[in-house]
Amino acid sequence: MLYGIWRKKFGLAINQAIKDGRIKGTVAFSRDNLDSGSIVNPTFESENMPDGGDYISDWPYLNGLLDCAAGCDLIAIQQNYSMGEAVHTCVTMIADGTEEAYRRLAACLTTDSGIGVIRHAQAGYQSAKDVTNGKGKFTTDSIKVPLWWQPAEKVTFGPKGKYR
Repeated sequence: MLYGIWRKKFGLAINQAIKDGRIKGTVAFSRDNLDSGSIVNPTFESENMPDGGDYISDWPYLNGLLDCAAGCDLIAIQQNYSMGEAVHTCVTMIADGTEEAYRRLAACLTTDSGIGVIRHAQAGYQSAKDVTNGKGKFTTDSIKVPLWWQPAEKVTFGPKGKYR
């Protein structure tokens, strides 16, 4: 399975191969359940998260919104096998050799796998925290994470003032 920077490199290489004529036609990259960044399923992918967030359903919706902002071609947010308990985001990205496809793939393949790293880091997995800080086992890329791993009672949402 390709993950993180490798998914991005692979997608951009395919787009370049189409542009150069080494691959004919359009290629669609699609994925179903990626990990707990795109799914909440307390009996499988998000089971026993260190932060107790097995049921936190914000992540699939955030994943879909980020994929939309990044320019993915198709985004589906849907129930998983157990209605009301599991939800996930599916996505499709198109490589057609154009500069627009290059920009969209670069953004989509960053945000889509990045949300899984952030979800695991937020839950407390040290290996995911290492990746976000540019100290991953397979990459030195880093991810800027707002609200850096604070328990809910410690998180602030901006300065106190006139409206707060």
